[in-house]
Amino acid sequence: MLDIVENHVGPIGFDFSKIVPFDKAEHYHSDCDIKPNDFANHNMYPYTHCRLARLPDLNQDNPWVRSILQRWVVDQQKIFGFDGFRVDTVPEVQKLFWKELADMLNGCYLVGEVFD
Repeated sequence: MLDIVENHVGPIGFDFSKIVPFDKAEHYHSDCDIKPNDFANHNMYPYTHCRLARLPDLNQDNPWVRSILQRWVVDQQKIFGFDGFRVDTVPEVQKLFWKELADMLNGCYLVGEVFD
């Protein structure tokens, strides 16, 4: 089983040049914060488009970003033979992204981290 993070990158602030291949501002959502009551109020937009713990939030709506993220996981399965993935920050990425990835992985076991 491999632990994957498809939502964000490390604490780099706004110097995207440090992250390869996601080295441009267009690869990320705009800077905004998740408010304490957003989840309880079913306001999912901040969860899928804002910074979690101030970490730059990858923009899976960008077709290139989406493709790279999904293809990387599929490649890991093919190269190393993983039969399961532990998915970090599931609610912070739009549901369609996960559906597409699950379909690409052909029934591979996926378990997701969900807080709250």
